[in-house]
Amino acid sequence: MRPIWEAGINLLFPPFCFHCHTWIDEKPAPILCHDCRSRLVAYGHADLRPEILHRDGIDRVYSGWEYGPEIQTVIHSLKYEDYAKFGFMYGQEVIRLLPDGVFSSCDQIVPVPLHPTKQRDRGYNQSDWIARGVSEATGIPVNRSLLRRTKFTRSQTTLNAAERKRNMENAFTVHGKTLPEHVLIVDDVITTGSTVSSLACVLKQNGVRSVSVLTLSHPRD
Repeated sequence: MRPIWEAGINLLFPPFCFHCHTWIDEKPAPILCHDCRSRLVAYGHADLRPEILHRDGIDRVYSGWEYGPEIQTVIHSLKYEDYAKFGFMYGQEVIRLLPDGVFSSCDQIVPVPLHPTKQRDRGYNQSDWIARGVSEATGIPVNRSLLRRTKFTRSQTTLNAAERKRNMENAFTVHGKTLPEHVLIVDDVITTGSTVSSLACVLKQNGVRSVSVLTLSHPRD
């Protein structure tokens, strides 16, 4: 008879690959099968800031994997199919790809906030779940109240770089009188950097000295 906890995990995460739908004979079943995991392309130790178009306010950028089909499936399930805990699992996993202690000087982790309307519709903030996993792996506390999204923005998916930047202007505000010196912003994907750059500029305008960024994925040109 299977242990109760194992049966519970298989109810939450069915034992098939979320990308290719192959049956997975592992207990507990991972999100992706061995073959799909082997196709994930990790960025390694590279600071990706030079590759980001909008990088004002940002001191360094790290990302876990190139935005290929397999990690895209994971992120899509995390954001749109109610598999929020995928964020926690991959938030822990992404830290294993980075240099030891790379974020040791960071005081707080700040997930990119959703507008209250969008968070109410989705039921959760996917970046918050990633931040929880990163916090578990690093010991850095998560601060969910430091930043608020006060502007309801259009989806960035169909916008070009200039439109993305305009879309994010004046979208965030800082709350709190005492701010940390070094903030780590966490999100699912960084493309042009318009969202996290907007956040970083607001943080620095309010006294934060250093801003690092960590995402699960970044599409390589």
